[in-house]
Amino acid sequence: MHRIFLILLIGYLIGIIWGLYVKSIVLLFGLITIMFILYYLIISYTKLKRYLHRIIKKELLLVFILGISISFFIVNLKNQKYEYLYNDKEELEIIATVISQKQEKEYKVIYEIRVDQIKGKNDKYKGTHLLLNIKNKTKVQDLKYGMQIKICGEYSSPSIARNTKGFSYKNYLKSINIFGNINSEKIQIIKENNINYINTFLNNIKTRIKENINNLLPEKEGNLLVGILTGDTNEIDENIVEDFRLSNLYHMLAVSGAHVSYVILGIGLLLNTLYLNKKIIYIISILALIFFIGVIGYTPSVARAVIMAIILLISNLINRKPDIINSISISMLIILFINPFTIYNVGFCLSYGGTIGIIFFYNILVNSFKNFSNRIREKHLFRWKNIKKEFVEYSNKNKNEIIIYKTNKLKFILLKVKNSIFQMMCVTLSAQVIIMPIMILNFNTLSLTFLVSNLLAGYLIGFITISGFLLCIVSFFSKFISNIISNPLKLILDLLIYISRFCSNLPLTLIYMIKPNLVFISIYYFFLFLIYFNDYLNKRKHLSYVQKKIVDFFSGIQFKMKKHKSRILVFLFILLLVLFIYNSFPKDLKISFIDVGQGDSCLIVTPFNKKILIDGGGSEQNDNYDIGEETLIPYLLGRGINKLDYIIVSHFDSDHVEGLLTVMEKLKVRQVIISKQGKDSDNYQKFKEIVKKKKINVTIVGMTSDSIQRIDIEKNIYFDILWPNNEKFISENVLNNNSIVCKLHYKKISMLFTGDIEEIAEKQILQEYKNNLQLLNSNILKVAHHGSKTSSTQEFIEEVKPKIALIGVGENNKFGHPNDDVIERLVNIGCKIYRTDQIGEITIVVDKNGRIKVKKFIEYEKIID
Repeated sequence: MHRIFLILLIGYLIGIIWGLYVKSIVLLFGLITIMFILYYLIISYTKLKRYLHRIIKKELLLVFILGISISFFIVNLKNQKYEYLYNDKEELEIIATVISQKQEKEYKVIYEIRVDQIKGKNDKYKGTHLLLNIKNKTKVQDLKYGMQIKICGEYSSPSIARNTKGFSYKNYLKSINIFGNINSEKIQIIKENNINYINTFLNNIKTRIKENINNLLPEKEGNLLVGILTGDTNEIDENIVEDFRLSNLYHMLAVSGAHVSYVILGIGLLLNTLYLNKKIIYIISILALIFFIGVIGYTPSVARAVIMAIILLISNLINRKPDIINSISISMLIILFINPFTIYNVGFCLSYGGTIGIIFFYNILVNSFKNFSNRIREKHLFRWKNIKKEFVEYSNKNKNEIIIYKTNKLKFILLKVKNSIFQMMCVTLSAQVIIMPIMILNFNTLSLTFLVSNLLAGYLIGFITISGFLLCIVSFFSKFISNIISNPLKLILDLLIYISRFCSNLPLTLIYMIKPNLVFISIYYFFLFLIYFNDYLNKRKHLSYVQKKIVDFFSGIQFKMKKHKSRILVFLFILLLVLFIYNSFPKDLKISFIDVGQGDSCLIVTPFNKKILIDGGGSEQNDNYDIGEETLIPYLLGRGINKLDYIIVSHFDSDHVEGLLTVMEKLKVRQVIISKQGKDSDNYQKFKEIVKKKKINVTIVGMTSDSIQRIDIEKNIYFDILWPNNEKFISENVLNNNSIVCKLHYKKISMLFTGDIEEIAEKQILQEYKNNLQLLNSNILKVAHHGSKTSSTQEFIEEVKPKIALIGVGENNKFGHPNDDVIERLVNIGCKIYRTDQIGEITIVVDKNGRIKVKKFIEYEKIID
């Protein structure tokens, strides 16, 4: 029963995962029943009874099942509450309390609020937390923490993922216990303080700390120090945040175990000078940590560090030896009991992953260099002790001894520095071993320079944190001493900013990686477990019978692998050959119409695995939101694509090309197809710069008077470029009306891509092909200009005769797309319509026999589930 909390945690995690993804209570109870039956059958009717009792005790099995059951029911109860509260676009009049500081965005400010009551509604929202969004142009005075306010606004449930392996805003909000958003411009302040005294006091302390820091340091350095000490990055300059992210130093802007260690160390040093009893020091330290998390605020990383530190202090208080595995298990159980959806939180995963990596793999990494490092260390330590002794005895007799002494003292100091660097490298590597798959899974990136950046910045962050905490305390009492501390601190902060900028520009700092699948991640962590378990057993002096059998088993495997090395290599070669042959066989044609909001983007994967991207969406409203970085690249990497054979740019409006520019800059692109440009634009200039820098082949269509240009992709697949035409270039709305109109052919199936052409272009195209209108006839139509009323005329649609129409359009867009008349025209010819605003990503699969299957990422009826 030594690790009962670990067993409980494993069961609890399985229950959460089961509740989130499997959801069936019948299957759960069936699984539990089978586990009990197997257990009793094995111990009753086999010879394994004696050994099984050593591995699995009945009490531990009950604890394991208890953990599964509790977490499953908690997840289901919370999910039911969320689903009950979600209502899309519901008008509410509520009274609420502000429970956060202002977060300023480019077009809005955000506050977290706690709902107190709702007019004309039941109490289903009472006590829940929402995000209040207020437009920047709205004349509403700044709200303060603790204010009770009356809000008239529109509630909206958070959006789910809308593309394959996309970001789910709903899951993110669940991970921080928030039930949705309310957008309002009508806000009335009822009273100033509507929150308890303790929370008000803690918030005032945090606010005062920020004010004192910003009064003592310039804005850039002050906001960075606030971020390092409190984890609040809202005010830090965006360029600095980006540099920290790219240089793999972003974890320094989150409060973690190091901060908690400094708090305990500082309190211990202070109270030891008062000669207090150790138990009193432990109690005061525990209270100080509770105060610390109250001021800093609850985040998973802070909670983990504080809970583990409190468990350690309680163990010392009751004279019990602390167990690090139990500490991790208890802290994770507490956090997940408060909110099981915290498992979605990336910070939670990285915090525990890094801690587990350091605890379990630091010594393994150190020991891998043990012989070399110990030999050097012992040699120099022995020499240093002898020289020091000789110096004391003979320094007055021989001046040369002074030179020898100083030389070897320098060597010893250099050795200590070297050992310190080595230890920091091992800490960084051991954490990275665990969190690397998590980073790739969530951010699609890998850095090969993290060691350099962490070594350069690692020593600075300790000094900054300790000096920062000291500055915060002293700033309440003495401005003079605060200025003395702040001056060198500013220089160190500037140095940290410089290091982050320097490391962010190093080669191989940011490598885009294909998102790993669950099988690869499971195999990776399984091998890490084997490495740790093997190391653990090798260190044990006394092994149980079962442990000896395990050691013998692994030793036998290693022996057989060495003995049959050639056979294993042949087997691996044959396996790779089979996989290569399998991938050489043609697959189905896949056309994926990606949800990029108010824009178009389509990925085509051919039977022989050629990848073609037509347009890439973009944002014309928010300059800081990069649709390529945030949506398109994660989508491609999630589909296992890091190289594109073709990119087709229909035209250079931002809502079609902005995402493509990022893709061209970050990923490998073999060839880009564009049309002749009738207008120079900023996007076109950026395009030319990227093409020149990346040396991408460019094909320009529409330069000749030929009606049709053909682009062969592979056997049975080609594009006909139907528009634009050099002789009939349209000067009116030149970008839209000269969009590339191309027709994809695959055996008897075809799809017409129309860019943003309008009525004038449609008439020109009809005139161009009046003697061969069959060329326009297509099974699938990408509806022009997002279904705008200026496009998709009756004559054009009747000639295309599509069976399926795809419309790329953003939810609740300000343009009113798609137009009702356009929808009616398509319906009248018997066309099935699929819209990204309703069903997210749309995937069309065409098999080798020409059968078409449409897969909807979201069922429209369940869009708010």
